Amino acid sequence: MLEDEFGDLIAKARNGLGMSVENLSQRSGVSQADIDAFEGYRKDPIRHQADALAHILQLDPQKLWEIAEESWEPAAVSQSISGIFPVENLWYEGYRVWTYLLGDLASQVCLIVDPGGDADDTMSAVERRGWTICAVLATHTHSDHVGVLKSVVGESSIPVYVGAGEASSISGVARNVLGVSHRDNFSVGPWMVEARVTPGHTPASTCFLIDDGIFVGDAMFAGSIGRTNTGAHNYGEHIASVRQEVLSLPGTTVIFPGHGAQTTVAEELDHNPFF
Repeated sequence: MLEDEFGDLIAKARNGLGMSVENLSQRSGVSQADIDAFEGYRKDPIRHQADALAHILQLDPQKLWEIAEESWEPAAVSQSISGIFPVENLWYEGYRVWTYLLGDLASQVCLIVDPGGDADDTMSAVERRGWTICAVLATHTHSDHVGVLKSVVGESSIPVYVGAGEASSISGVARNVLGVSHRDNFSVGPWMVEARVTPGHTPASTCFLIDDGIFVGDAMFAGSIGRTNTGAHNYGEHIASVRQEVLSLPGTTVIFPGHGAQTTVAEELDHNPFF
């Protein structure tokens, strides 16, 4: 299940480069009508169109074509960290978003990553496992990632870790919001967590690395990246930060994105057209 289709990739790269449809058409030789239809999911490209667009948009043409013809999806990944800490994926169809629970069977504690889906489903999953919430990690503060934060932490002092640049936006929602900076390391339950800031989707978008798994929010998706909402001038930094902070990890590292399929570093290096 890829979050983004061919048209999404074209639109994200075009907007990231600050390019209009008219300009892209002139430079690629693909008609404006066709580009509009691709981005509106009304038409599929043929190979020479995809290659021409890839060349102008600085995308890998073969990888882009794989997504255009729907010939690739990442293989199923391990739903655990270090092979011993189970990860439960909670899907919320309303936003097409994941909330993740990472648990420890020995201590029966868990942390929640991006509580933005359904509060009842999230708390039911915690209770069904018999877990106690020890922390929340928020990759960024868009509502589809923190929309049920208040329901999850209530008036408790459960720590909520988020990029320092976005901490103030949720400080009124939870009592114990802790801003983290790039490469901060902190202990949560039995886990050591490393914060890796990947600005682009939001100014303080932060990925959380825990051993052989990384929770990336909307910094990237399987076969794509999140939209660069901070402006075209930050698009290059967005891609560079994901390459450095996520795709430099060992190939077996599991990537848990906010939307779409879970994947691995090796899969993304081989198939993501942005890299």
